[in-house]
Formats: sequence, structure tokens, C-alpha cells
Amino acid sequence: MADDDADFPSSTTNAGPAAAGATSSSSSSSAAAAAAANPNAAAGADDDNAGAAPSAPSPWTLRKPPTKDKVIVQFRAAGNAPLMRQKKFKITASEKFQTVIEFLRKQLKFKPTDPLFLYINQAFSPAPDEIVRNLYQCFEIKGQLDIQYATTPAWG
Repeated sequence: MADDDADFPSSTTNAGPAAAGATSSSSSSSAAAAAAANPNAAAGADDDNAGAAPSAPSPWTLRKPPTKDKVIVQFRAAGNAPLMRQKKFKITASEKFQTVIEFLRKQLKFKPTDPLFLYINQAFSPAPDEIVRNLYQCFEIKGQLDIQYATTPAWG
């Protein structure tokens, strides 16, 4: 069988660390890393794993960043804050949260001196220099970022 991964010199299917003449623990750990990187090589080396289903994805690939440039933000009024006709908007993911605050002030026709408090998932108020993409990756629910707004402190 031809070796598809030319970058991994120790990822052969039949040769282990002893067959290659390596006896140090660093060589065996690199062979284990190569076997972990190539699940087909690990399945061929073990008779118990022959024909088994592929293993679970690596924990490093649990959450991928959104590939889209915009994220959906849903605004919800809390307390005595005025309601908005349109509640969902698409906002550029690379913008800072300060842009969201300014956008909402503009939509509500608030003056810069009017109090406005924004919260993510009714829990905390993010810093204005936080990136919207980071907030979306951590706190999105059903593909959107829920932001509650109020004119008085409500949560957090």
C-alpha cells in the first residue's frame, strides 16, 4: 500500500518503533503521534480494529469558526426599553462590540447621553472592544447571537 502522507516519515502501516530500530521513548511517542494523525495506519496495525468504524473527531476540531463574514444578531428589549420593529440584523463578524452599541443607539434614536445597557444571553455585558465573531463563537444559540438591551441595569 502506498503511503499518502509523505510528510510523516514514521507513519508506515507495518513498521513500529522496534522495526525501525528505534528504542527511545521519543521515537515511540512520535510513532504514536503519527498513528494518531493517520487513523488508517493505526487500524492496520491492530487486528482488533480491522474493519472498525472511524474514531471520533479530534477534540481540537470541536468548534470551527464561522466561515461567514456576517453573524445574525437578535435584539430583545428588557425592562422598560423601547421595542424595535425589526429585531434581527446581520452584522460584520470582524467588528467590535462598540459598533453594535452604536448601531443600536442609532436604531433606537438614543442620544449619546441616554443610558443603554447591553447583555449577552441575559448574563453579562461584554467589553466594547470585544470582537463580535468571538462572542458569536462562544455564546451563539440556534445560529444567532442574542443581545438584550435595557435603559437600566438588568443583569450581570
